[in-house]
Amino acid sequence: MTSACREFDEETALKVVKASFLFNYEGQTQHHHVCLLATEGKVRLQREELSDFRWWNGQTQLSVIPSAKEIIQQARVGGYLKLGQQSPVR
Repeated sequence: MTSACREFDEETALKVVKASFLFNYEGQTQHHHVCLLATEGKVRLQREELSDFRWWNGQTQLSVIPSAKEIIQQARVGGYLKLGQQSPVR
């Protein structure tokens, strides 16, 4: 998790003040360690790493890859996402 926190800081300039492991996700072609990060600071993107950043309220429909939808759904079922739990991931 240390490397994930470091990468998050490098790519967004947000400082991770607390990190909690949530679960492992096994997709058809990917394996992800899903964690919850508490951060502080102001977002400053490193453009060579990320071209866009937005906060998500947990309710608005987003266009994301199928594995991200599955991770979000697993986080909802596990009780990790409090916002938008009544609306399914589309």
